[in-house]
Amino acid sequence: MAAPQLTAQSMGNGMFVFLGVQVCLAPWGKQALPQALLKKRRGRKRKNPELTDEERILWRKHQNRESAKLSLVRRKVIAAEYEGKLNALINKTPC
Repeated sequence: MAAPQLTAQSMGNGMFVFLGVQVCLAPWGKQALPQALLKKRRGRKRKNPELTDEERILWRKHQNRESAKLSLVRRKVIAAEYEGKLNALINKTPC
């Protein structure tokens, strides 16, 4: 015969109900603990938590497009600089 599973139901304020008896999580309860210790998040903090998932995806796409535009401009500037340096070297050295 399997042993019955004992479960505790949380009351949300640091108290648990176990077999009909209220049991405190710790002698001081959750109220005495600093809020920083109680908040445990997994993962990273979102930049725009007020946005829905769909809005966040659209915002990310927009950010990626802007980044791609800047990257293209940067590559063109670097290519123009190299071309100028190359032309200067070609004109400088006699053949």
